Amino acid sequence: MKPIISVIIPVHNGQNYIGKCINALLNMQYPDEKYEIIVVDNNSTDDTATIIKSLPVKYVFEAKLNPYIARNRGASVAQGKILAFIDADCVVHTDWASEIERTFRKEDVDALQGHCGGINNNVWAKFAQLDHDILMKRITAEKYLKRIDTRNFAIKRTIFEYMGGFDERLKHCGDWEFGARLHNAGYKAIYQPTVKISHINPTSLMDKINVRRRQGFFAYRMVKLHGTEFGQKYFSNFYRWYYKLLQNSYCRKILPVVSKLMYVSTKTLTIVLQLIVNFYLYQIVLKLAYFHGKLIAMQYE
Repeated sequence: MKPIISVIIPVHNGQNYIGKCINALLNMQYPDEKYEIIVVDNNSTDDTATIIKSLPVKYVFEAKLNPYIARNRGASVAQGKILAFIDADCVVHTDWASEIERTFRKEDVDALQGHCGGINNNVWAKFAQLDHDILMKRITAEKYLKRIDTRNFAIKRTIFEYMGGFDERLKHCGDWEFGARLHNAGYKAIYQPTVKISHINPTSLMDKINVRRRQGFFAYRMVKLHGTEFGQKYFSNFYRWYYKLLQNSYCRKILPVVSKLMYVSTKTLTIVLQLIVNFYLYQIVLKLAYFHGKLIAMQYE
């Protein structure tokens, strides 16, 4: 009997949390024969592989370091009718799989985005969760989603395969790009708050800032992969006046200077943020880091 759900987890150097992630999946209130767990070791150099192999899951190795290549690799060996993606630093609730199956059985949908709560061990982790909650409130405002988050995402396998999986040219923001393509193709992805996980939020402010900078870099590249019509439909903020201004020949010459100023501004405000610890300043710092990442990407065009 083939499983209904294939759970796919990419992981790189996740020895501190992959065991918790897998054990939560193994202890769900859901029949064992209905699901399989596929863990894709994305070229880890710590004890991640040893931990995975000690547990009753399917171990897959992917040498090329890219989480979206790893997710596609996991999907390629999956047998379930539904592909359920989570991250290695996430812990599912006990009814997670049953809620996924119930939603696909009762709702006329092709994919779903679940709820992502937080495991917050310090103030920066709490801020990261607040930032995520604000983002999710915005992207789930419409009935059918234009953007998804692979921390907690499920889709019919046939549709995932028809869409060609995640774009392997992206190391970040590949889920944003996939969600836009999915919506543009006419498929229905909904937000289902009963499908719950808890994410181990980053406790390091600098780690979060660096991630946001990389997201900005790949977000800009993501938009450039598609034509203007698609970009304006799904990523209209990339077509604001200041981006057009930065595209002219004179501004391109001074991009390195603007980028350096953005880096210095981000670094200065980060020092201030560590002293006064304010969520609104935290958001400003992340926005600056995100924009700085875009500026770096522009220089590589």
